[in-house]
Order: sequence, then C-alpha cells, then structure tokens
Amino acid sequence: MFSKTSLLVALSSLASYVVADSAEFYLIVIRSGSQYQYAAIVPNSDNVLLAGSSAGEKAAVITDAGEFKYTDGSYLTVEADKVTVTQGSGSTGFSLSEGGYLTYKGSESVSINDSSNVVAFGNGGDGSTSVAVRAWGTDGQALGAYTPSGSSSSATTSSEAPASSSSTTSSSEAPASSSSDPAVAVQENGANGLMVGSAGLVAAAALLL
Repeated sequence: MFSKTSLLVALSSLASYVVADSAEFYLIVIRSGSQYQYAAIVPNSDNVLLAGSSAGEKAAVITDAGEFKYTDGSYLTVEADKVTVTQGSGSTGFSLSEGGYLTYKGSESVSINDSSNVVAFGNGGDGSTSVAVRAWGTDGQALGAYTPSGSSSSATTSSEAPASSSSTTSSSEAPASSSSDPAVAVQENGANGLMVGSAGLVAAAALLL
C-alpha cells in the first residue's frame, strides 16, 4: 500500500503532467486541387506568414495558455488581414481540432491571398483561397486534437498521411491509447494527459489525510 507520504509524492508527480503544451509540429496547407496543397506556412523576412516553400520552416507548439509558440521563443499574433511573428507574447485562442487541424477561436477557417500568398484567419473573400491548415508532427506523424488550459484533449498520434480531398478539411480520427494501466501518465502526441486512475489516487489521498 501507499504510505501517506509516498501517495502525496505520486500525486504531485502526476499533477505536473496536467499542464502541458502540444507536441512540436510544422504547418502544412490542405486544399485539394489548388496550388497550395501541402504547401508549408513560414514567416518571411518581415515576419508575416506566407504559404509556399518550406525554407525557413520552424517547429512550433500550442501552449497550455492557447498561444502559438515557435521553438525559438517567438509567437503568432493574428491581425485582420495577416498573421505576424512577434516576441514576448502572441494571440491566444489557438488549439488543434480532431485530425490535428489548426483552430483559432473555435474556427478552422484560413485564407491565402492569391497574389501575395499572405496567410490570414477567416474567409479572405475575392482574390483569396480558403484552406485548412494541419499540424504535422516533427516525427513525421499527424497530430491529434489538443485543447489548451488543462481541458480534456486527445492525447493520440495519427500515422495517417495528409490525404487529398475536395473539402478544405478531412476527418482523421486518431487511435485510442493502448495503455492498460489507468494510473499512468500518457505522453503521446506530446500533450501530457492523465488517465482516469489519477482520480482514484486523489480519492485515496483524501482518505489518508
């Protein structure tokens, strides 16, 4: 049996997994039949996001605060007609939907200006192409859903390659965790989550204290 001290240590260790960022990923465009299909999304020399070559591509995460953060410490800031790279902090409201699609404030809607290749969130109207943007893991696998701020999220990784589709998005259900121990912390897709067994430890701690 757990002693009171060892149980509290275990709970403390498990709690450290509750707050976590997503796995690292790159961004790719999904728009079947367009010139943008599978294009990378990278900042230019003016720190404005463009769709095109993967040259200068940087890995990123969605933080538990809902920010889009590159591994070099910079962030994305959403403006009315573009997205810029900023230092210190950025816009909040980012997450990954099922299948690993980038979402901003609950919407997957992204547009690319056809003349400048500038990326913006929302529908761009005439002269732009509506696309979806997918988070593709640095390990070569598609990410599953990730919801910031300690909310329940999919902690799975899909091995499905990005498939062409007439839709701007495609469904990609990630496989469930195969872990048989309900008390262990799982880290798949880089988003650390606790399985239901941790609730039992909390209950046990309450009885001992």
